[in-house]
Amino acid sequence: MHNERAPQGAFLLSCTTSSTKLQKTQTHNHTTTQTHMKKVQVSMSDHDHAVLKDYANAFGMTMSEVLYESGRHHIHKHSRSCGFISALFEFKKVVRDKRLEKDCYGFPCFACNHSTACRTGFYKGGWEMDPQVQQYIDMHQPQNKVNAQFPADARVEQPAESA
Repeated sequence: MHNERAPQGAFLLSCTTSSTKLQKTQTHNHTTTQTHMKKVQVSMSDHDHAVLKDYANAFGMTMSEVLYESGRHHIHKHSRSCGFISALFEFKKVVRDKRLEKDCYGFPCFACNHSTACRTGFYKGGWEMDPQVQQYIDMHQPQNKVNAQFPADARVEQPAESA
């Protein structure tokens, strides 16, 4: 049986559904609150599934974690520029992600050396490549030149085509 763990700070999907249940458990003077996570089924082609699986493995994540974090990044960023989504956040009392105002918030978080500290609000600095991810980039450097300094758009520079 595959044991999926909920990503830290997992609340966006659960806050946007009215059927989410919070359960409080009290044992020996200790109260804990558990969020019951919903499952979402995503259909995709075999090829896209294989790419997603390899992508997740590259960052030491499950496919579920990659899809969850990617969706969360997208929705939180959208809340900054869309009045409807912003109002939805207010109505559902969604606390915006601590990283939202950072230029590097989004997919670069997967390769950041400070992702945990940043997600929890302890790291205030900028993006820095995780050394474990750097080793994979170094292995594949001949075709693609990656800017490890994180430009604002964090894109991979493609080699120039010869005329």
